[in-house]
Amino acid sequence: MRDEDLLAALRRLKVETGSLVCLGCGREHDCGIHGCAILRETIAFVEKKLAEAVAVKEEME
Repeated sequence: MRDEDLLAALRRLKVETGSLVCLGCGREHDCGIHGCAILRETIAFVEKKLAEAVAVKEEME
């Protein structure tokens, strides 16, 4: 799976809130209309790490 495909899949999943898995995760108060807080943070983390990797690669060239 390409990085872009993984991020797209995570973005689709983040709106699947309110299931039994969500109950009691400790972050459900941050979800609301924006989707799952854990998945949003994961997406941001992956995007940041990918951007850092691209920057390092560009520096090496």
